[in-house]
Amino acid sequence: MNVKRAFQMLSARFAASISTAGQSNVLKSTSWKASADFVNKMNKIIDAMNVYHLNKWKGEKGPISEDNIMAEELLTSFIEWCSKWSTSPNKMSRPPCFDGMIMTVRAVLSTYRSIKQFYPDFKLATALCNQDSVEHTFGKIRGRGGFNRNPTARMVRLTLRHILASERIYGSDRGNTICPETSSLTEGTSVVNSEMEAENILLQNDELTFPIEMDDDDDNALIVTAFEELSQYSEQNYSDNIINMLDKNNSYTYEENAIAYFAGYIARHGYEKTKCESCRETNLKTPMEESNDNEIYIQLREYKHEDEDRPEVEWLSRPTDICINIITLQLEALHLYNKKYWHLKNIKKKLLEICVEHVQHVNKDWFDQNNECYLHRMDMLDFMLKVKIYAITKQNNNKRREETNTKIKTKSQKFRNIKHM
Repeated sequence: MNVKRAFQMLSARFAASISTAGQSNVLKSTSWKASADFVNKMNKIIDAMNVYHLNKWKGEKGPISEDNIMAEELLTSFIEWCSKWSTSPNKMSRPPCFDGMIMTVRAVLSTYRSIKQFYPDFKLATALCNQDSVEHTFGKIRGRGGFNRNPTARMVRLTLRHILASERIYGSDRGNTICPETSSLTEGTSVVNSEMEAENILLQNDELTFPIEMDDDDDNALIVTAFEELSQYSEQNYSDNIINMLDKNNSYTYEENAIAYFAGYIARHGYEKTKCESCRETNLKTPMEESNDNEIYIQLREYKHEDEDRPEVEWLSRPTDICINIITLQLEALHLYNKKYWHLKNIKKKLLEICVEHVQHVNKDWFDQNNECYLHRMDMLDFMLKVKIYAITKQNNNKRREETNTKIKTKSQKFRNIKHM
């Protein structure tokens, strides 16, 4: 499982962050372009090897089949590319894991080509060939009929028939394997009944340090998604006075790119929920408008299109300057006052009042109650606070967990030292 976490670093998000930091001169390395290209290429390989569904896909993240020849070509080219890797510039030096990756990809391609000879329309969902899926499947076989170290082929066949007929393979929330949330192997109803629904993630987190008010259950899954998207920015050190920073036209930094991306996410959520064209014109730019330097990260994160003539930024949201300024002011207020009121039960309500007051010092008309979009803007602020409170809570819990583990290790080491005195 640690290998899986390490591979998650090789993502399009990480490559976009490297490119943004490099173009903003925050990253001083001269090889940042090569690093970003390597991460992008590895992200495509990982997507091709982590496919759960047979029908809908985007780009390389699709099953190996006649309809998706690009996936097979990509994995074939990876074998040749990976065989040239070396940890030393002067001589060929390769750790065993490099050869292991080549063997894994070759095994997947061989499996597909062998079955395709008998079933020309066969589609291979590559994620179902990984260790977790294999362990999970055979774990269910071992779980039926009592302990049997050497089951016969007939027993395995009968057990699989029973599992596929019942279609109730429950995933465990413990152990060192994961149960993929995928469609049925027989393309029927879902094989997996996940024990953790998206809307209950916040409620099942026993480590929350305070109750969070959740008025709209539909927002909960979005909050978790937003936290995953924005967690890399949770430790950003914002300026002591962001209000003065707004007047600097030539000061485009990595932090401004992060804030612009965040503002686009919040503005997009507000428009999707209200469908207010006035909010759309105020908060979001059209895809055809020219981009600014603080939108580098949004451009790099934008989904790639097959048609190069289409607009640069179409799927992700590009906030207007006034939207970025308002979100920046709200983040400044949150940064200044969240620790002061963190102990309160109704912290979200208190921070909402502070953010409104903070914005009104600069723009009195934004939260004018006579404005037709007043309720929409308050809803956007409410959602932004939910996202940030969840992210801060998650960060604090992880920090406390690390501190506790460090204390336990220190005490254990002291006991061992006393024992051997």
